[in-house]
Formats: sequence, structure tokens, C-alpha cells
Amino acid sequence: MNINSEMILSFYKEIAILDREDTISVVQNTQNNKIYLKKTLTNYDPAVYKQLMDAPVSGIPRVYVACEENDSLIVIEEYISGFTLSEILEKNGKMPEEIALDHVIQLCRIVNRLHSVKPPVIHRDIKPENLIITSDNRVILIDLNTSKFEKPLQKVDTKLLGTMGYAAPEQYGFAASNRQTDIYAIGILLNTMLTYGESNSCIASKQIGRIIKKCTQLNPADRYNNIDDLVEDLENVQSDRITSQSTRKPRHFREYLPPGFRSLTPWHMIVASVYYGVSFYIAFFSPIINNRLFINFTYTCTRFFLFALFLLPVFVICDYLEIRNLILLCRSNKKSRRVVGCLLLLLLLGVVLGTLYFFSLMLCVVMYELINR
Repeated sequence: MNINSEMILSFYKEIAILDREDTISVVQNTQNNKIYLKKTLTNYDPAVYKQLMDAPVSGIPRVYVACEENDSLIVIEEYISGFTLSEILEKNGKMPEEIALDHVIQLCRIVNRLHSVKPPVIHRDIKPENLIITSDNRVILIDLNTSKFEKPLQKVDTKLLGTMGYAAPEQYGFAASNRQTDIYAIGILLNTMLTYGESNSCIASKQIGRIIKKCTQLNPADRYNNIDDLVEDLENVQSDRITSQSTRKPRHFREYLPPGFRSLTPWHMIVASVYYGVSFYIAFFSPIINNRLFINFTYTCTRFFLFALFLLPVFVICDYLEIRNLILLCRSNKKSRRVVGCLLLLLLLGVVLGTLYFFSLMLCVVMYELINR
């Protein structure tokens, strides 16, 4: 470090330590009293930080000082107030689709500005911990310690850096990092935002599921060619959501009709009428339930419970009033997962129905005892 760098750094007084392990602290400039962030990096590309100093990128903390000392880089950068995406997800759980889309589109535009630098800058460590959401819902991308310039002629990365779960396959030594590397991480990030806290869960929207699948292809050539194409697809989904919400009409009375009658298709109504009629007869008139085994109240409850059991699978299979939305697996792109989801929903509703039946029986018995005292 030369004397000029030492002099510049002497103007920054440490006022708080944020992370001892990563040597990150909050400092104050003694000349203008402004607050900044100070980092001491051991993994870095000095050329990237010089680029950011000379040509700041919107959406990334501005770098004011970057000087090397003893195989490390001391960086003074803009202090950003807000919460990391990781903190927000940990506190609130998965994000609503519209908020996740807005955040990811903002992130894509930041990354696109990095990729537009000559040569392109690859972030290589996009993850929830490296995104700050400000109080006015702006997205800020931080921590460029693993960033590098794209080198088209390079076959593999010289250093294998990145975060497990978000790092693309090429970051493990299979190829050199490129712009598709950041696209891979963005796909994983969007998936995390939509499914946080749910193991092996599926994506709520088929459209977003297809986008994530394309982002996270193992072969970089099968991913989006560039961020612009990814943003276009994300904005199309966002636009479709806004349009559907603004034009959504109140439910038509036919939506409340039982399955088989909602479409008013004659043969549907005939089949449904036969099924409901047979179910009603079995539940209320067949001798399978012996009246002598029940008091009058419990006998009636049992008949209604049996009829509800006949209706339950029909309502689930036909998605009556969008009942399948109660289980995420029912909205999966894979048929096998949808089947599992429907079975789980049937089990859940069966347990609820059985619990109601049990308490109804208890209530009937109590009423019977009170009446016959």
C-alpha cells in the first residue's frame, strides 16, 4: 500500500464491526461525516473493483476506495440500509409471486448492466445473502468478491468459487464461468423465493416453472442466451398476472353448482345425476347402517357422513371451487406429483371430515342423555 492509499484510508474511522470473520465494518468519513462500509477481501479481482470505481453500476454499492495490502484488498463502498433477502425469507417465509417477480426483474436489470460492461463482469455468487431490499423495495446486489471478467477463450475457472446450491455446474470445474452462470443462479434464487421453507415443493405457476427450468439447465447453451430474453419472459408473466387480476370477474353462479353441472353439458349432468342419486340412496336408504345400532341423532349423522365420503373424491378430482390450491403438489407440472397431491388432499379432508363426525356423535350422545334424564 502506498502513502496515498494510507492517507485516504486514514479518513475512515471504524464505528462498528458487522462481521469479524469476513472483516466487514461500518466506518465514518471524518471529513464529510458520511457512513460507509469497509471490507477486507482475500478473494478478489482488482480489475473488477477498478472498473466499478471508474464506471459505477446502478443497483450495486458504489466503490470509493480499493487498495491492495498484503495479498488482500481493502474496499470502502457505499453503505446500503435495508435487510438481506435471506433475512426477509427467514422472517416471512416464501414470497408472493408478484413480489418475487418484481425483485427478480430488478435483479436481472442490475446483472444485465454488469454483463454490458466491456468485457462483461460475471457476479458468480448471486444468492439471498447477497441481495439487499431497501425500505422503498429497491433491490441492491452486493458482494462482488468472487466476480470476474468473462473470458470466452478460457476453458475452466482458475478458482472454483461460489455458493453450493446456487453455483452453476461450470463453477465446479466443468467449464469457465460466463453470463449463463449468473442466469443459472437467478433461476435458483427465484425458485427459493417462491418455495422457501418447503422441502421438494413445486413452483406455483406453470409459466414461472418453465422459466426456472430453462435458467437452470446443466448445459449453459440450453439456458437463456442473455438477461434480456429472461426479463422478457418474466415481464410477460408479470403482465399476465396484472391483466388477470384486473379483469377477474366475480364467480358466476354456475361455479357454485356441484361437479357435473357447472358446464351445463347434458351428458355430464346425466352422469353426475346418476352418481349423486346412487350415493344418496346408499347413504340414506340402504340397510348397510342398522338403525338399531344407533340412537336417532347419531344414525342421521352417520348417514350424512357416508354421503359426504361419496362426494369428497368427486370434489377433489374436479377441483370444486379450486379446492386443490390447498396443496402445492396439486399444482405441479408433473402428473405423478399432482396425483400424490390429490391423495394427500383427500387424506387431509377425510381427517377433517372424520373429526367433525366424531364430535357430532359426541354432541348427539350428550343431547340424547340430557333429553332422556
